[in-house]
Amino acid sequence: MNAVIDMVPGGTLINIPAGQWHSLRSLESGTVLLECKDGPWAPLGGEDILQ
Repeated sequence: MNAVIDMVPGGTLINIPAGQWHSLRSLESGTVLLECKDGPWAPLGGEDILQ
């Protein structure tokens, strides 16, 4: 499924299921993007990097 969601001030939060590939793109200077994940931090392995 491909979806495009414009996030605006006061807009909605998005819950992306674990393991789902996704990307974020800032359209305005000064924008802050925050991604939160459950569980402890773990470094990426080779199988986790899209080439």
